[in-house]
Amino acid sequence: MSSPTDPAKPPPASSTPAELRRDIEEVRGELGDTVEALADKADVKGRVQDKAQELKAQATGKAQELKAQASEKAQEVRDQVSAKAPQLTEAAQQKAQQAQRVVKDKPGPVAGAALAVLGFFMLRRRRRRRQKRS
Repeated sequence: MSSPTDPAKPPPASSTPAELRRDIEEVRGELGDTVEALADKADVKGRVQDKAQELKAQATGKAQELKAQASEKAQEVRDQVSAKAPQLTEAAQQKAQQAQRVVKDKPGPVAGAALAVLGFFMLRRRRRRRQKRS
């Protein structure tokens, strides 16, 4: 019998027509596979599209992974803020009480500072009006 991978060797003379047909079909199948493989290699546009699809799938997967990581990190930050909120609220209340005591104990300097700030804003407003008229 002839080797289907070596088409250069002629089949032995004692081959029957059935054996010859079978060998021909084998060679045709192998030739078809070879032609198909060569056509795939020659199809640059198809290969580029396949590669683009592959890269797109990788990018989508990476984006989903990063989104999940960001979500986890955001949850960690929310948990930390929730844990710190009572402490910060208490500290703010203490500072407000301290400020109230200072105002009660020394209302003169506080009122003076408030009047100074008010005067500053009034002068500033006047200057702007004068500049608009000019």
